Amino acid sequence: MDIISKDAIRTRCLETRLIKDYIKNIEALLRFFVKENKIKYKQGLNEIAGAFLLLKYSNIKNMTFSEIYNLLNGFVHLFVFNYYDDKTIYSLKNSLSLLQLLLKYHSLDLYNAFEKSMLFPEVYGTSWILTAFSYKLSLNKLFYLWNKLILDNDQLMLHYFFAALLIYKKNSFINLDEYSLPLALTRLNIGSEKEI
Repeated sequence: MDIISKDAIRTRCLETRLIKDYIKNIEALLRFFVKENKIKYKQGLNEIAGAFLLLKYSNIKNMTFSEIYNLLNGFVHLFVFNYYDDKTIYSLKNSLSLLQLLLKYHSLDLYNAFEKSMLFPEVYGTSWILTAFSYKLSLNKLFYLWNKLILDNDQLMLHYFFAALLIYKKNSFINLDEYSLPLALTRLNIGSEKEI
């Protein structure tokens, strides 16, 4: 069993356990995507693909796989393709540096708390950025956020939003000690669409 097969089983498993053929379909979607885009598969892409695939099983039942693929392809190319393309190896590192700079500029106390605890963006930002927030958000909140991102049409909006989210939630972890802060960051979430 390769990594795509393993990730297909894990992708949104609580939401998809009753959907017949979901695992087979997400696996096919991921394989087609990496083949068409001539990239190697990397973890995180499954979370984005899984969210789009669930549109087929939602109220929009007549969506074709071609339409799902086109949505996935367009979104990934607009916001996160450089992270999955091996030709742009420094892209994620640069993105995480931008996130760090945004925190330093907009919330020096939060930036200093992270630095003191030796928590760098690679630790707390990678899964959020690589998956365009699909890793932890419910579908309703995720599509609400993605709709906002698409309408803004700004490739850096993922970073701005994540920095704003950290600053908005900073009271949850600003005064924590260096041992409690990492755990608090793993519990970071968006409570409602209103918070978005």
